[in-house]
Amino acid sequence: MGDSVRKLLDVLPFAVGIRGVEEPSRWRYVNAAMCRLLDHETPEALLASVPFDVIADDALRAEAMNRRRRLLAGDDIGFHIVRWRKRDGTAVPTEITAAVIDFEGERSIMIVGRDLTERTNLRERLAIAERMASLGTLASGVAHEINNPLTYLLLGLEQTSRELRALANELRDERVDALISQIDTAREGGERIKAISRSLKAMSKVEEDERVPLEVPAVLARAV
Repeated sequence: MGDSVRKLLDVLPFAVGIRGVEEPSRWRYVNAAMCRLLDHETPEALLASVPFDVIADDALRAEAMNRRRRLLAGDDIGFHIVRWRKRDGTAVPTEITAAVIDFEGERSIMIVGRDLTERTNLRERLAIAERMASLGTLASGVAHEINNPLTYLLLGLEQTSRELRALANELRDERVDALISQIDTAREGGERIKAISRSLKAMSKVEEDERVPLEVPAVLARAV
């Protein structure tokens, strides 16, 4: 491999490693991105390790061996997502592909990998955001369904309270006063439910002024 090709590979953002086809084989070349991905300070330190040492577990190692055999047999193995092991033992999700090349006059395998950690984290954040959006939509719908009968309930309690207060002034009956007290307590509970409903609606992404079609005659009939 010429110096110009090495310089090109060293500035690539993708991890590139070249190993022999013999068993056991070692890395014959690694670029800077490969060192960063596997947390090795220098290429020399990584070159001293056995290639399959970067595979996180035995099952993945067996799969890698199978892909290697297919590759050497002339198959196109495409892209695969594996878990490579960094120097400290932590696993990093990596998308890799490989090809058989002639490296410095010898048949070799070139492996190209891309760190998927950021993409994996982004997917997790998007999944959480989607769940929160769904939860907000559900909460808004529940709050809306609660508000409709709650409005009728509070208006009815308020009207009943006014009528009873007027009646209490005429009858001077303690039983009416007790009913007024019970209704006031019920209204207080209704207001608390209304506050909870507002909190549920605040979780929603839906704009408060969103316009929806209404059956006007039905709305007027319920209001009357």
